[in-house]
Amino acid sequence: MTLQSRAQPLLALLVLALGLLLLWLLLVAPLYGYFSARLEQLSTQQDMLARYQRLGQRIPELEQQLAILKRQRPAENLYLQAPTPALAAARLQQRLNQLVGQVGGQLISTQIVNGDTDSPLPKVVLAVRMRAETPELARLLYELEANRPLLFVDDLVVTANPRLTLVTAASRSGIAPLATLDIRFSLVAYAGGDAQ
Repeated sequence: MTLQSRAQPLLALLVLALGLLLLWLLLVAPLYGYFSARLEQLSTQQDMLARYQRLGQRIPELEQQLAILKRQRPAENLYLQAPTPALAAARLQQRLNQLVGQVGGQLISTQIVNGDTDSPLPKVVLAVRMRAETPELARLLYELEANRPLLFVDDLVVTANPRLTLVTAASRSGIAPLATLDIRFSLVAYAGGDAQ
């Protein structure tokens, strides 16, 4: 037997192995990958379906809870009751004037700033400038943020102006006046409801 006749069966086996490898790479491996990915996707979708079915079974219970919450209206006093954002801004100005009158200080100006009016609870913003002493400012900030409706103080800037003095209860009683503060801030509230 010659070397060439012995190499022919090996060469035939090598060609067969290469053919099987090419068949695997071109046909079987892509099909296996495709079906494997589809099985994984199917498994994920079955898990999601089971999760949604469990959630769907809770719908009547959740609807009852929602109905109870709507009857209780827990958030009703958290925002300004007004049919329009403009009326809500006017009510916010009234509330601020009332609080400044209670705690003392001097309201210099308030300006309505256009807030977000497209959301379900429109944002109402007032740009405020006032003068007060430190204890009055502390009481005012407490009253603004601790009561209802919810009011938020943003962009607070406080500067001392020793040349200005306000006639306050402390200065009328003979106690040396504190430096008057020039105070600027944005007062933010949210409007909602149909209250007249």
